Amino acid sequence: MAEDGEEKLLATVQHIVQTLGSSDTMTEDILKVFSNYDGR
Repeated sequence: MAEDGEEKLLATVQHIVQTLGSSDTMTEDILKVFSNYDGR
């Protein structure tokens, strides 16, 4: 069970890293991270 949580955490961190830097402004990056965080 702990491994599943760890995999989700790593996937989330990877998503954040990929999202940051994909636009010109930090505000856009942050909004993308939080709007995509729960898979919407």
